[in-house]
Amino acid sequence: MIETMQRGVIGEMTKKQREYLNEIYKSNERMIKLVFDMLNVLRLEGGALQTQKTTIAIPALYDELMATMEPITKKTGVILKNISKVQGTIEADMQILLIILNCFISNAIEYSNTGQEVILDSKEEAEAVVFSVKDSGIGIPKEEQKQIFERFYRASNAKVLKPSGTGLGLYIASLLAKNIGATILFESKENKGSTFYLRIPKRSSEVVRVKSEEKIIKSKV
Repeated sequence: MIETMQRGVIGEMTKKQREYLNEIYKSNERMIKLVFDMLNVLRLEGGALQTQKTTIAIPALYDELMATMEPITKKTGVILKNISKVQGTIEADMQILLIILNCFISNAIEYSNTGQEVILDSKEEAEAVVFSVKDSGIGIPKEEQKQIFERFYRASNAKVLKPSGTGLGLYIASLLAKNIGATILFESKENKGSTFYLRIPKRSSEVVRVKSEEKIIKSKV
């Protein structure tokens, strides 16, 4: 109904009326996002998430990320670059992987200025693949970094720059990472930017869990 009014279907509005309507629309969108995020949190905390592992080609994953983020980079003027040279594959849930990396990239763009770069990269280790998202934005104050994955928590400088955030993005990303046996790490310096890492073991978490259980049984015997 708001969009219908914005299009002028029910008649022309004054400039002031349009301004108010635009603010109502933004508030409505924020509420929808908050409800959506909260439903995801409840589902994740309740253990209702179903994962589906597939073989993912890393170059194809980055192609999809770049295509998904193109409208946002055009709107904000932030430059998104993919410098990953890893050509291999990984076994993981594609949708979960995309959600986590999209969270990192969206935050990096959101807290960067027009013309700044956000760099996507990856590194292959002996037992894992590490994905990274680096920006030169506002960074996270050192004294607040321990709280960054808490539910609803937002860094003080982030709240000043973007008051409308929900503080659930990184919390959801951390829950999703745990579900696929991955680890999130980061390094950040205020006013210098942040780099977020997602480390995914090449072996599935199920295999690791089974081997751990075998060790426990053998030690008991």
